[in-house]
Amino acid sequence: CIVASYTYDDFEVPDEIIDFHEELQELDLTGKIYGVVGSGDSFYTYFCQVVDQFDKSFASTGATRGAESVKVELAAEEDDIVRLEAFAKELVESYNKQ
Repeated sequence: CIVASYTYDDFEVPDEIIDFHEELQELDLTGKIYGVVGSGDSFYTYFCQVVDQFDKSFASTGATRGAESVKVELAAEEDDIVRLEAFAKELVESYNKQ
């Protein structure tokens, strides 16, 4: 499972995924691989907090992190694209090791 989200303000889960985030915390995803990416604005006190929150929520379900989370400042630039590609590759490798 991959979650890609954005954080706005200091810590606001986007309205479109609030229900998913709440229901996620009630699941047993033992044996499943997950990864989280997102964008945010370092102007705010808590940069990309939604990425951290989803990571914590997936971990509480028993799922295994397949790759380190990627946080992007506002819009993805070339170095972010490289990190996102490495993220995707690491997730696939984690999945294939199962």
